[in-house]
Parts: sequence; C-alpha cells; structure tokens
Amino acid sequence: MPRCHFSVMLKKQEPNLFMHVGTAGVWRTQAIVESGGWEDRTTAEDMDLALRASLLGWEFVYVESIKVKSKLPSTLKAYMSQQHRWSCGPALLFKKMFSEIIAAKKVSVWKKLYMIYDFFIARRIVGTFFTLFFFGILIPIIIIFPEAQISVWELIYIPTAIILLNSVGTPRLDQCLLR
Repeated sequence: MPRCHFSVMLKKQEPNLFMHVGTAGVWRTQAIVESGGWEDRTTAEDMDLALRASLLGWEFVYVESIKVKSKLPSTLKAYMSQQHRWSCGPALLFKKMFSEIIAAKKVSVWKKLYMIYDFFIARRIVGTFFTLFFFGILIPIIIIFPEAQISVWELIYIPTAIILLNSVGTPRLDQCLLR
C-alpha cells in the first residue's frame, strides 16, 4: 500500500510536480545549492527544499518503477510525531513561502495556482478540516450520544469530500484500487 500512497500523492501532481518526498529522493547538487540548501525552518524540510527548487525552475520526475526500502514508525508515539510533522510542516511552509510563490518569475501562473490551491489549500487546509470535523467531532458525538441526530449528508458527503480532495485528478488511481 505505501507504493500506492506515493502513486496517488506524486502522480496526482503531474505535469505540475513540484514536491519531493524525503524517502529515496535523488537530488542534483546544483539544485540543492541554488535553492539555498537544506533548512530546518519547518518540520517538512524536504518539501521546503523542493518548493524552493521548483520556484527556481527545477523540475522533478517521479519514477514509479524504482523500488526502495523505507521504515515506518515502530511505536504509536513515533507515528503521532510523524503525523504531527506531516500536518503542521506544510502549513508552516505555506505561511513562510506564500509571498515567494506569488513573486516567483520562473514558474507559470498555472503552477503557482496549483501550488497554492491544490496542494496547500485543498489538501492541507480544507481536507484536514473535513477529516478533523468528521472523525474528531461527528463520529464521537454519535458514539457518546446515540440519540444525536446526524443527517445522512454529513455521514456520506463529508467522507466523500475527503476522498475526492485527495484523489480526483490522480492519473492511474485505478491501479491502486485494484491491488
């Protein structure tokens, strides 16, 4: 399933791929140097460098056929820490990079809009809100107060919106669904 995760996350961005994930990425030294190197200003340092490189005109390629081993968190504490980094890091990066994205001269207006709307707003802000609202508020209310009236639209449309925000426009998503 992790392979499908990367397929969905990275293939969705084609042809506007601007993101690099820390696992098994290969960089040109010149791209790292020109982009200002690795910085620890956010917990998503791989995404930070990739965004800065992309704004300078560097392009990324996702090669799905290459397989590498990676580690998953082995404890709940490590998992929670990872999820916190993955949710807070992009939000902090968006805050720090918004004006740089707008001012970038080497990327098209379309790519700027994609970076801001699809990646940061739809997937990180709206998607996170829907997920929190559904799993953190609605489901607990139903469990704690069985007499609570939750409309069908909330139980059907919210999860559907979460899925659509993360999958619509993903090329070859059917390969992941059929595995």
